[in-house]
Amino acid sequence: MSEYLLKNANGPVVYNGRQYKLNEIEYNCVQNLREDAAHKMRNNSLGVDVSITSLTAILKDISEQKFFTIPNLSDYIPFNVGEGAWANELVTYRTFQFAQDFEDGIIDTATGDSKLSSVDTGVDAVHQKVHSWAKRIGFSLFELKKCALVNNYNLQQQKVEDLKENWDLGIQKTVFLGTKTGGKGLLNFTNAKTDTSVITKPLATMDATEFNTFVETLPAAYRTNAAYSAYPNRLVIPESDYLALVGYTSPNYPLRTKLEVLEQSLKSLSPDFKVLPCAYANKDQNGLGGSKNIYALYRHDPRSLRINIPIPFTMLQVSSINGFNFDGVAIGQFSDAILLRPHELMYFTCNA
Repeated sequence: MSEYLLKNANGPVVYNGRQYKLNEIEYNCVQNLREDAAHKMRNNSLGVDVSITSLTAILKDISEQKFFTIPNLSDYIPFNVGEGAWANELVTYRTFQFAQDFEDGIIDTATGDSKLSSVDTGVDAVHQKVHSWAKRIGFSLFELKKCALVNNYNLQQQKVEDLKENWDLGIQKTVFLGTKTGGKGLLNFTNAKTDTSVITKPLATMDATEFNTFVETLPAAYRTNAAYSAYPNRLVIPESDYLALVGYTSPNYPLRTKLEVLEQSLKSLSPDFKVLPCAYANKDQNGLGGSKNIYALYRHDPRSLRINIPIPFTMLQVSSINGFNFDGVAIGQFSDAILLRPHELMYFTCNA
């Protein structure tokens, strides 16, 4: 069998003073490993410079990275956009009624007692910190011209789109979990009540009797918590449970899915009721140590719950000082979510 001298970038490989040799089988294995490593390096390199031959065709379609996104965030929480731009803080006033019993207003004309009872109004203020956000993109003339040669990759457009997506994903997470600076979101307000008795297992695993009991109990628990002053119109549930609700309420009578039954039942309370999935509500995504799935039942109303975007994502003009290096900056302002009526939001947690 033939022998081959093992070499690296510095020449023959020497072991214990002798040049290391491979037989034919070992040599072929090493060559295959080298070719595989080179192939991976070409596939993983970050840039448009790739090796091609005369029979290589560059396709016009580009495969882009994907992220977890929730469409129509405004279905989950009201957005207040454009108010309070450039401010460091937002203040929302709340009013409270102070009044004695209705019957205290009755005047007894027989005794001549005309003393009047009064109604007064109290006011407080809720403060919200405004976060000012800015990020940049940069590229050189060489990068632009080289990408132009590829003829299907717009470097500037891609960087702007990535910058916008970074903003969108950040706002999305802020809506549900707040910010690292201590702000709260839809799923972790500390001043909302949490119930652990109504939902003791994922909804999809409940049998017909258990599911029917849940549908009956859920609105009553909310109405009691809200002192009968509001009806809910949103239920956010863990996406892992939501996806499983496509199963039928009764396998013996596959007429309607559990999701259809749940939505139809709750729409009888509020015609605009929506049952919405959220992966952040899954126990391994909500920041509660991977122990609790969160179900949020609440009133979708900007006077009760909202997030403020004083300045929406704004891309400033891309410019260059020297004609070679180009810079672009995007800015925006946002606040953490605010809960103005704590009794109109109620959490139900499940450890299962």
